[in-house]
Amino acid sequence: PFPNGCTGKPIKAVFDKFDTDHKGFLTKQQFILLLGKLSRRIPEMKDISVDLGYALFDLLDSKCNGHIYPSQFEAWWGSPNKYEYFRGNNARLLRKAHKLFTAYSNSKGQLTLAQFHILLEYLNLHGNDDDFDRLDTNEDGLLCFREFVLWLNWFPINV
Repeated sequence: PFPNGCTGKPIKAVFDKFDTDHKGFLTKQQFILLLGKLSRRIPEMKDISVDLGYALFDLLDSKCNGHIYPSQFEAWWGSPNKYEYFRGNNARLLRKAHKLFTAYSNSKGQLTLAQFHILLEYLNLHGNDDDFDRLDTNEDGLLCFREFVLWLNWFPINV
């Protein structure tokens, strides 16, 4: 598939251009640069902010390892609703969820069980260790932003 306004380059070629260290994935900084380039060419993305880009990165990071792989990026790009994260209520909720998550997460952008309980207390919600275990879909003993957002269920996740 070709991104609108990318002069015929397949999305993998666009991805590879921003994978400047040729490691096969994008870092958060590389992803923000890629979004910036796309936003200059694609009207639906023109008002994307850095904080929204960070939130989208963490949402697309389905392996919860701080990297976006070509398959993750292409899955998002191939989604018919790929621009929904940049508009209206979805953008507002994604920013809000990311701000809330980062306020309680550790320096690696993950929630420990203890941090999860503190966040639940802040939200005036009740939960237990079994709830945490169900949310921890990759079973690493931590919650990443994507797992947290799936739990929040504030907006549809199409990737």
